[in-house]
Amino acid sequence: MFDPIKKIRQLITMALVKAIDDTTAIQLLKLKLDDIEVMEGIEHLQNYGFTSHPPKESEAIVAQIGGSKENLIALIVESAANRVKDLIEGESAFYSKFGQLIKHKEDGTTEINSGKLIINCDIEINGNAKAIVDPITGFGVDLVSHFHPYTDNGVAMNTGPTVPS
Repeated sequence: MFDPIKKIRQLITMALVKAIDDTTAIQLLKLKLDDIEVMEGIEHLQNYGFTSHPPKESEAIVAQIGGSKENLIALIVESAANRVKDLIEGESAFYSKFGQLIKHKEDGTTEINSGKLIINCDIEINGNAKAIVDPITGFGVDLVSHFHPYTDNGVAMNTGPTVPS
């Protein structure tokens, strides 16, 4: 006998990610739907402007389009083991399983944690900049202790810290 409640419950289900094909226009997943059933080629829809390659064993929410198990899509994929925890209400974070983190904090600051940050563009700073460590430019110039003595109208001046004696 047809059970409409059971059919509705089956429209959305949980699955476990077993493999990912990230070479196609839409990411394809191999999902374990239950103790027995594994399905391949399941499209993983992602938000515009954002993409990720979730680790294996991530959890997925899967929907049956048109009520057909042959027409599944993964709506959300989450790795609970790697999720950033203890955010304050309203904060958000972008993270990876490798420890990199961009966190938009309650006090208005954005915190970036990474082994190395590479920026491939011009930078314009409209505010104060503070270096906690002594920055060195790509040309090997120390920005704190590098100086140029010069005179302006006969008065000795420096472009950096006081000239050492």
